[in-house]
Amino acid sequence: MLYDPQYFVDNVSLFKSDLTLSLDVIYHLIEDNVFNKYMQDLFSTSKKYVMIYASNTNTNKIIQSQHVKHRNFSEWVTKNLLEWKLIKKINNKYPLKCNEKEESFADFYIYKKKTLFKK
Repeated sequence: MLYDPQYFVDNVSLFKSDLTLSLDVIYHLIEDNVFNKYMQDLFSTSKKYVMIYASNTNTNKIIQSQHVKHRNFSEWVTKNLLEWKLIKKINNKYPLKCNEKEESFADFYIYKKKTLFKK
């Protein structure tokens, strides 16, 4: 399936899975409406877990690629998706310092649906 946020609708939950993944996507969504729709779709299609590999900051450099917009997505999730909780952050083994070909500004973030926690 090719995901297109403009046309993606899942009214009968055909695309539900235990885990949804977003790898190197979020900071390429430069339009706010596309970002918001993507995040809603990413979390709404998961029954249990969401794993994201991305930067998690609102800091954007004056000189950076036009197709990159860093976002503090964890703040967005906290404000907009109350049924989800960040359970683990895995820091990148090779954080970006000076070599963009061998290092990355992204880390892993794992979310769990709150209804799965024991009461």
